[in-house]
Amino acid sequence: MAVNKISNLRIDILNAINEIDNRLEILGRNDIIFGFVSSKYIKCGKENCKCERGGQYLHGPYYYLRMEPEYRYSRYLGKRIPSAITESIDIGKRIKNLIVKKKKLSKALENLEKL
Repeated sequence: MAVNKISNLRIDILNAINEIDNRLEILGRNDIIFGFVSSKYIKCGKENCKCERGGQYLHGPYYYLRMEPEYRYSRYLGKRIPSAITESIDIGKRIKNLIVKKKKLSKALENLEKL
């Protein structure tokens, strides 16, 4: 590759990394959740309740927040998912995607420096 092309590519990669850093800084100002919401149907335990038959008679769905790293049930949310939780999870996903992109760009820059 010509030195000029390598130099321009290096500048483009550095600009992309800086843009990701700026977005990460902005997103980091919000409430962030790294996890997801799952639902469960349950038996209530009351005698003679229809849920004892199982299947379509179970109560729910009830929503739970499952967080990294083990994704265990960490918080009961109720019958409805609060919009703030959904937004925080979305921000967490966007941050993770940006971090993956930054790692790929950093690796590309590292390989470019070897030329």
